[in-house]
Amino acid sequence: MSENAERAVPSEALLAAEQALHEIIAERGRQDAKWGQQNHTHEWWLAILMEEVGELSQAILETHFDANPDGSPHGGLVNVKKEAVQCAAVAMALVECMNREANAEHQARVLLSPECSGSPSSFGGKA
Repeated sequence: MSENAERAVPSEALLAAEQALHEIIAERGRQDAKWGQQNHTHEWWLAILMEEVGELSQAILETHFDANPDGSPHGGLVNVKKEAVQCAAVAMALVECMNREANAEHQARVLLSPECSGSPSSFGGKA
C-alpha cells in the first residue's frame, strides 16, 4: 500500500466532518445574528464556553439517566448534538476573536512601519 493510501481519510469520515463543520458554521451565523460580533477577553470566552459545556453535560446526563425532574426537554440525542455544536461554535468564536485581534495588531504594525509613514522616500521619491 502506498504512503498516500495509508494516510487517506475514509470518505465517510470526510462526510461526517464536513457535516459537522456545516452545522458549526450555521450555529456561528445564528450566534452572530443574535449577539453581533463578540470581542471578549479570554477569561470571558472561557466563562461562555463553560456555560455551554454545562448545558452539554446536562443533556448527556439526562439522556444517560433518563432523568428530567423538572419536565424540561434537556435530554435526548438531538439535544446532546445541539449542545455539542454550540460548544464548538463558541470555541470557534473565540478563535475568530483572537484572529481579529492578531490581524488588527499586524495592521497597526504595518501602518506604523517606516515604509508606510507617508514620507516621499516611502513612495520611492527622494526625501
